[in-house]
Amino acid sequence: MVQTKKYHPFSTALFLARRDELMNVDRALLRGHGVRQSHFLSSGRAGLEFLRRRTENPAGPGRPQLVVCDLHLTDMTGLDFIRGLRTLPGFENTPVLLLASALPGAAVGTLGRMGRAGILCRPYTQADLASTLEFLSVQNISGPMVTASPLATRALERARRPVAAVKQDALALGLALLDKGAFANAHSAFKEALRMKPCRAAAFRGLSLAAAGLGDMRRAYRLMRTSARFFIMDEDFYNARRALMQSARMAEKALLLPEDAAKNAGNPLYRAGCALIRAGRYEPAARALLNGMAYTPDISPVNAVKRACAATGNEYHAAESLCAHLAACGGVHAAAALRRILMPPQLEEKPSRLGFLGDMVAMARNTYRMYRAGAL
Repeated sequence: MVQTKKYHPFSTALFLARRDELMNVDRALLRGHGVRQSHFLSSGRAGLEFLRRRTENPAGPGRPQLVVCDLHLTDMTGLDFIRGLRTLPGFENTPVLLLASALPGAAVGTLGRMGRAGILCRPYTQADLASTLEFLSVQNISGPMVTASPLATRALERARRPVAAVKQDALALGLALLDKGAFANAHSAFKEALRMKPCRAAAFRGLSLAAAGLGDMRRAYRLMRTSARFFIMDEDFYNARRALMQSARMAEKALLLPEDAAKNAGNPLYRAGCALIRAGRYEPAARALLNGMAYTPDISPVNAVKRACAATGNEYHAAESLCAHLAACGGVHAAAALRRILMPPQLEEKPSRLGFLGDMVAMARNTYRMYRAGAL
């Protein structure tokens, strides 16, 4: 990450969160502003004990200049930790940066009475982080010291809106950040959108593109396959095909081992189409099969479709309904080819003068014609 101009006195920070990976993006962004992690702790009590041992030598080594705390810890909230911190001698004015994925209005009011502290709501921008660090660097501050990014302020305004609208905003923000190349911030936005069920498929695809932008192609491949699976569950087979094609390109860039690629072998769109046939839902089955043929044109679904039609108990009706919907969805040639195989024409048998030998010849001739007619 490119080092930005430093405009604050902070160089080391104590990080507190439930899990270390929750702070990956925040740690990277702070490193770009010259702030590096000195210690990481997941427990609020452990953090207070760590700082209590440094009260005897306030200027000694190991004392963090900044505390970066998540709103939720393993044993207490971030607000409870700050309350305990203010009771330690020498830490009454230590700057604290509180990070939250969602910003409750009560937290802002409570934090304003806890001394030198700032709050940022994920996802935030580099400019938001810069202004907050500059705010916390001021030594003599009187009154409530609460700052929030424009996104955090907007979150308070959106609190009365439906949850679906808020998640859609996070999804749109993630796409905008992808266009700007801010992959770390886009990752945070898509993680927020992931909490909303209708946005899961698009959010996983955004997470995959963000991971690819950050250079982790193996993770991008896995996330894109997950996105395709959720698109299939939502019966959005067009976007599922696009996601599968993107995952195939990512697999080439990631140089996946053969055993890794074997886990995702086959065409999931064909499997989804056959499952829909067995359920008697022929219109979505036709769309799944057409997109599957576009994804793997060299692999025919005929045998799997024939078994699925037979499993319905009325093979002829299932095949006829499927071919009709294939033609209605634009797959006229695919419908005609499947109809020749699934519903072969009844060839008229003529009496033979050769008796049993003539019947054998007629059977062989008819079998040959059927194979020729059924070739896709």
